[in-house]
Amino acid sequence: MQYLKAFLAGFFFIVVFGLCIQLAFMFLAMGYAALVKAFPWVLPFGGYVSYLVGIVVYFLLMATGGILTANIAKKNIIVMCFLVGLSSTGLSALSLQNFSEYTVFIILFVVSGILFTVTGGSYMKKVQ
Repeated sequence: MQYLKAFLAGFFFIVVFGLCIQLAFMFLAMGYAALVKAFPWVLPFGGYVSYLVGIVVYFLLMATGGILTANIAKKNIIVMCFLVGLSSTGLSALSLQNFSEYTVFIILFVVSGILFTVTGGSYMKKVQ
C-alpha cells in the first residue's frame, strides 16, 4: 500500500504540475510573440532561451516528483522512481495522436525524464 501511495503521489504531482507549467509556458509564448513584434532583434534568442528554461524546469519538475516518491516509499526508491518517471513521461509520449511522430527527441524526453526522476529519488535516498 505504501508503494502505491508513493507511485500515485509522484505520478500525479508530475502530471498536474507539468500541465500547469505547460499552461504558463503558453502564456509566456504569447507574451514573447508580442515582444518580438515590438523588438524584432529579440527573435534569434528566443529559441535558445526557451529550450534552456524548459530543460531546467523539466529537471526540477521530474526531480521533485522523484523526491516526493522517495520520501513516501522509503524502500525500493530507485525502482519506484523509475516507474514514476516511465509512466509519467510515457503517458505524455502516448498522448501524441500520430504515432509516426516518435522521434529521437521523444525518446530523449522519456529517457531524460526517467533519469531526472531517479536523480531526485537518489538525492532523497542519500539525505535519508
